[in-house]
Amino acid sequence: MKNTSTDIGQLTETLDFQIEGAFSDQEGSEIMDSSSITSASDMGSRIGKGPHELSHETRRLLQKRLRAACVVLLFGFALFMIRGFFVLFPLDIRVLHLALMLFLLIGVIGLTAIEFRLGTLRFFEVSTFILVDCYLLATLWIQLHVAQLEDNPVAAVNAVKVTMLFTLILLTLYCMFIPNRWQKAAVMAVFFVFGLPAVLVASRLFSAPIRDWEAPIATLGNIAENELILLTAATAAVFGTHVINRLRGEVFEARQLGQYRLGVKIGAGGMGEVYLAEHKLMRRPCAIKVIRPERASDQKNVERFAQEVQAAARLSHWNTVEVYDYGKSEDGVFFFVMELLNGLSFQELVDQGGPLPPERVIYLVLQICEALEEAELVQLVHRDIKPSNLFTIIRGGRHDVAKLTDFGLVQSTQSSTNERNERRAISGSPLYMSPEQARGEKPDHRSDLYSLGVVLYFLLSGRPPFQGKNAIAILVSHSRDEVEDLKQLCPELPVALCDIVMKCLRKLPEERIQTAQQLKHALENVELENSWGQTEAMAWWASMDDSMLDLIRQRTSAGSGTISQPLSS
Repeated sequence: MKNTSTDIGQLTETLDFQIEGAFSDQEGSEIMDSSSITSASDMGSRIGKGPHELSHETRRLLQKRLRAACVVLLFGFALFMIRGFFVLFPLDIRVLHLALMLFLLIGVIGLTAIEFRLGTLRFFEVSTFILVDCYLLATLWIQLHVAQLEDNPVAAVNAVKVTMLFTLILLTLYCMFIPNRWQKAAVMAVFFVFGLPAVLVASRLFSAPIRDWEAPIATLGNIAENELILLTAATAAVFGTHVINRLRGEVFEARQLGQYRLGVKIGAGGMGEVYLAEHKLMRRPCAIKVIRPERASDQKNVERFAQEVQAAARLSHWNTVEVYDYGKSEDGVFFFVMELLNGLSFQELVDQGGPLPPERVIYLVLQICEALEEAELVQLVHRDIKPSNLFTIIRGGRHDVAKLTDFGLVQSTQSSTNERNERRAISGSPLYMSPEQARGEKPDHRSDLYSLGVVLYFLLSGRPPFQGKNAIAILVSHSRDEVEDLKQLCPELPVALCDIVMKCLRKLPEERIQTAQQLKHALENVELENSWGQTEAMAWWASMDDSMLDLIRQRTSAGSGTISQPLSS
């Protein structure tokens, strides 16, 4: 059972996704309704300039790099323009040269005087480098024909070498200078690498004068040699991009955020990363969640991150993760600080020890019900209830204190579902998603109760009710298929408990248990052979095996005073 549970945990993380617009009637659907979050201006009044500042910082960095790249390219082409006074280029090349310089000059002026949106900058980035590469290839084509007319093989060979040299410079400039992930750098490198051989091959296939001219410029051996050089350079450049991005991440880990000193990364999700940290003055260990650097360029992600802060800050229940602080660093990194959970997630409990005894399951889930009661009162739907977002910890001398975490997909129930411009999306983790979420419908608090029912099923049986081959199959199962009766799967469980779980898993929200309070009362009335309280919880924590202790140490190894030296920023 342990191996099966581990596979399920891995599948959950793999399938933790957002299928934007999969069941939407509109193009460009978003992960959340705009009405489900507090406005950006409201958020800005609470936290400096607000979450938009982080996106602005990312955009500003790219604009600065693009402006510098255009200046370098403009300077290089200006030098060759001066050279043109001594070595007369064909008229076509001079016209292309001046046109490209004018484009770069306009780009430098525009990037200096105007603050462009991130999407516009990305378009200009790709357009500029592709345009420069196209210019190099066009001038090579012209120079080959001029060399053929003059019967000058040496000029043709030199033209190929010069083009290859400038292609290498352009490739290096793009991969090493423009901030990017290595995947995008690799895509651009493909264009740079195969442009030169494509022109040489085209000159032999489609240009009769070149094809009939006896010159060693487009032989298979020469093309292969040039291609190997370009491929080697491209590989090095793309690897360099990867190394630079990794170094940025390491520098980030060593950075201080306000009054907090960062330690090692202890968790990561689709959008945010969590770091071990401590307050520099109070020496209190805590966890800091920051938005992923590659996600920070998307305004929608930044707003979703801000929404998580707002939602968590509105909740104060003992069984909800506590938010200590939130803010923005000097270089625009948006972050929030929360309590450090010195315990295990429900997922880890099952992964390491298999299904839990029903008395402990009820003890833990009752506490989660209380946290969800508060969320219902403030009209928030968590939308991502799953074992990896639920923890059991030691707090205030009490053992098995349950904690509800990760409000990254939280949504308000106050917004109207009949708004014409409402944007729908499938959001959450497929293994624990309610039927209405799977269909892209707007969920309410009963959706969280369905997901909690799936968690109950998982904790009691060791597996969730549906385990399809892929995410879509699982979503279809939640929406359409009947759940295998828990009592048949685990005959030793109390009938009343199995009935409660199966009622939570009804397809129609109105047929389920309607509130977290009702679910709590139903669980409290289940008759059990054994009990679970502080005595049993303390005994379990005292007898915890090494694998579980290691998991907790990894998450809380920077206890008070262990981050003793400031990390360089």
